[in-house]
Amino acid sequence: MNAAADESNFRACRDARLPRARKELEAAQNNSAARDEALQTLQDVCAWQKSNPRRKEALANLEKKRRQWQQLTGKMPPK
Repeated sequence: MNAAADESNFRACRDARLPRARKELEAAQNNSAARDEALQTLQDVCAWQKSNPRRKEALANLEKKRRQWQQLTGKMPPK
């Protein structure tokens, strides 16, 4: 019986709460602007790093040093 009463109460109050819920959703979406801007900056930095001409040389040096480490310790270090 409590579940039926709760459902009835929910349906009665739903229309009154809907405008407030929409305002809260809009505010939350507007507050994500800073996150979206930071994400775009991160994507720009990642794209720049991938196109950096020194990247290929640095990765080759990293692999060389990792292999040396593996020869010394018997374990490959993480990238």
